[in-house]
Amino acid sequence: MNTSWNATGRGDGQSRNPDHVLLGSHSFDLRSRTLRDSTGGIIVLPGAAAEVLAVLARNLGQPVPEHRLLDEVWPDSTGTTQDLTRCIENIRHALGQDMVQSAPDAGYLLVPPLHVARRPRLWHLVPFALVLLVILAWYAVQPV
Repeated sequence: MNTSWNATGRGDGQSRNPDHVLLGSHSFDLRSRTLRDSTGGIIVLPGAAAEVLAVLARNLGQPVPEHRLLDEVWPDSTGTTQDLTRCIENIRHALGQDMVQSAPDAGYLLVPPLHVARRPRLWHLVPFALVLLVILAWYAVQPV
């Protein structure tokens, strides 16, 4: 089952363990580490940038400390802060500069532009419902 989170991180009312994360006009598949643009075209993230994006996407809107990113992306301790900075630059280049923010003393956070799906509002149907009730009531009192 493919579940998507929207940019608010609240999801589409389904699982809180998504396979895809919607990032503005882009989408990121957490399983295959594939970033796609609005047309479905694949955007190749060089090096470990896709892994960094996966960690940030799983923590959408929450700061992820640098040490945690280094531990998760380079568990064998081969990654450096320079490697992480390069990955962040590549992600920013692919998604836009404002999508990944530096949080002083807290690391990095993925903050995509908000696209909030609105629920249909039915209040505008109230006048029609009232007219329908009046018509039905009028027919109910008419002799047969």
